[in-house]
Amino acid sequence: MPCCLRAEDRNLGPLGVERFHPFLDHRLAELMFRVPGRMKIRQGVTKHLLREAMRGVLPEETRTRIAKTGWNAPAHIWFSGENRDPLMDLIASRSFRDRGVYLPDVVDNIADEHEQIVLSGQPRENHMMFLWQLVNLELWLREVDGLRARLAGGLAVA
Repeated sequence: MPCCLRAEDRNLGPLGVERFHPFLDHRLAELMFRVPGRMKIRQGVTKHLLREAMRGVLPEETRTRIAKTGWNAPAHIWFSGENRDPLMDLIASRSFRDRGVYLPDVVDNIADEHEQIVLSGQPRENHMMFLWQLVNLELWLREVDGLRARLAGGLAVA
């Protein structure tokens, strides 16, 4: 939680965006300290009380799901098929290849394998997270390069 809250605060705070975390409310936390354990975990399934409270509110598939799942942006789609060109342009760019952070030939192979996995519909892990991190790092480094160039040129930076 701390790293998520810190990131959220950094991203939303400067914009003046209000946020509310109902499960972090001290009154709820104090109540849950008074609730007996048998109402929290039943037959090895956690969040029993919450699951019961959400009956009729959440879809049953969601309410009764045991496995913890997250949500990812559909980057696997963004980096494949007709959407693949911007990724491949970035990987082929001189700045990316000269930077020396990644081995370009290995990245080319990973991008090709990702494409094959996604387009084939194979039920196996693709490389979306690696590619997402690669794209974000490269775009951030380009911003840093631009800032350095502006500073070197004597332009004031706010």
